[in-house]
Amino acid sequence: MFQISAFQVVLLSSALFSWAAGQEFAMTGGECHEGHSGPDCPRQWFLTGGPGWTGQRTDWPVEVICSPSCTDASSPKECSLILAMHGVYSNPGDQKWLMMGHSTDPNHETFIEDDEHGGPYCISFHKSIGEGWEFACGGDDEAHLEAFIHFALDNFPISPDAVNLHGFSSGGIQIHHMMNTGCSIESLISAASSYGSGMTEAPPTTKAAYLIAQGTHDDWVSYDLKKEAPDGITIPSCECTNSGCNGLIYYRMDYFFLQGPRLAGAIARLRGYTGDIWGSLPNPSEHLDLINDNPSRCAARKNACISPLANPNPFNADYDCDDIAFSGSLETEVIEYPIPADSDAGAVTLMKMNLHNHDYPDVRRSSYGPTEFFFQLKKFFHENRGRQSYPGTRSISQVGTGSICENPTWYAISIDKNRLWHMTSSIECMNRCRDDYRCADAFYLDLTPWNGDYVCVIYYDTAPCVSTTPASWFNPVHWKGTTEIVPTLPPTPPPTPAPVPVPAPTPAPVPAPTSTEICPATEELTPSASAGYACLVNGASVEDSNFGGTSASCAGKGGDWAEYDCATAEAHLAYFDAETAGY
Repeated sequence: MFQISAFQVVLLSSALFSWAAGQEFAMTGGECHEGHSGPDCPRQWFLTGGPGWTGQRTDWPVEVICSPSCTDASSPKECSLILAMHGVYSNPGDQKWLMMGHSTDPNHETFIEDDEHGGPYCISFHKSIGEGWEFACGGDDEAHLEAFIHFALDNFPISPDAVNLHGFSSGGIQIHHMMNTGCSIESLISAASSYGSGMTEAPPTTKAAYLIAQGTHDDWVSYDLKKEAPDGITIPSCECTNSGCNGLIYYRMDYFFLQGPRLAGAIARLRGYTGDIWGSLPNPSEHLDLINDNPSRCAARKNACISPLANPNPFNADYDCDDIAFSGSLETEVIEYPIPADSDAGAVTLMKMNLHNHDYPDVRRSSYGPTEFFFQLKKFFHENRGRQSYPGTRSISQVGTGSICENPTWYAISIDKNRLWHMTSSIECMNRCRDDYRCADAFYLDLTPWNGDYVCVIYYDTAPCVSTTPASWFNPVHWKGTTEIVPTLPPTPPPTPAPVPVPAPTPAPVPAPTSTEICPATEELTPSASAGYACLVNGASVEDSNFGGTSASCAGKGGDWAEYDCATAEAHLAYFDAETAGY
């Protein structure tokens, strides 16, 4: 928990905030965003320090930019927050340009706050610890991002139901690794989006809304991988031949990555989607123009998409530049996966950018202004506010040691299994399974004698481990995760007051007992006013708020803490005095 005090003024010259672990956040700025002026201008701040403030990140202060309604901490918490994460060999400044363009947008649309433009928002631009992100749940990158979210929620009018992540390439891959329910940052996120990313063995188990955007002819991060290769090894739609790939070749890999449409389909499948994620895609709901294109550019991209097995590339047979390579073409298909309403999970959407490569979508609303894709992101986030979570309480138990799963095997390619490398101990593996609501089994294995690593193999509940086999040479530990659902009981209605007996007539008038005089003689009784609370156990009152009873002590007795009005109290006292008059 941050130990901070929220600022109440718009112009913040400087501030220092402390993290529980002793790490500090320092923020400066608060002036109008460059190119803007006036009391209702968008504003910008710069943030340094805090958890994970190490490596290359220390050279790039976090830039926070807020639209006019989101600049004062005392305003209603209605704003969205977007955390933007750059690609490999890039930086926050590059990512800001790719999304928002020049600060002086000629059309002045960047900070319009209506629903069509994605509502009021703050956006922050973050640097990875190294050239790329860590691709990990845990670590300095996640610690930095999670701490920043808490900081922003405390110091800007951000709705806790409107915190969003967006990552390009390496940044998107980091998002896929963090959006499992076993990661602490996941519960803070309403919606996540990636562009040109994939490279994950299993779908994230989050219920947050998810947007996957990618070009079909991406020759850095392949749009698709075919698992039906002749020798059972994966083949990419486009081979990675760029110098920046550093020898990363998808063909003949003995493991499998979910990319583009297969990643979107696998995420949807965990939410109840019943379509074939390896087959045809659902029909698009709309088409968008997000790419500046012409025939020569399109042809160059298509020719750069090569196959390691055949020339020409058979993947290209389904794509024709004549269909889309002209100004104003609607090359992007928006594909919304049908998710059952009772899944209580966010939307899953794929933006399939036909015949586009790895370059960030570049159609801009104005010359050097924000990109159309930026507005589409904001709208997706705005339309998918709210946080979804799994019900129940997780528990974990150790099943045994010395055996590994043989059905399905730990090394078999499967989207129902997540292999987490670089585990430091079996306890870390245990914690990941305990905290991930889709984990049915987890096996901790030591592969270091074979020049490998420590690995935690998570089996999702869609395909749990059926049987094990001895393999003591791996020093395996088997954990089993379960979820207990406690049914929600309907509220207990307050008991009906017992009927009040009519006192027998007396030979002479007798003044009413003092105990029934709830109000002084100078005041009039209001029957419907609250008189207190009673603790009812099996319909009988065992405690009363007027005599020291509390809701906490009532709960300890297994009672219902029920409010009663003055009419009920007066009737009860009259009955009590009549019953005890002879004592």
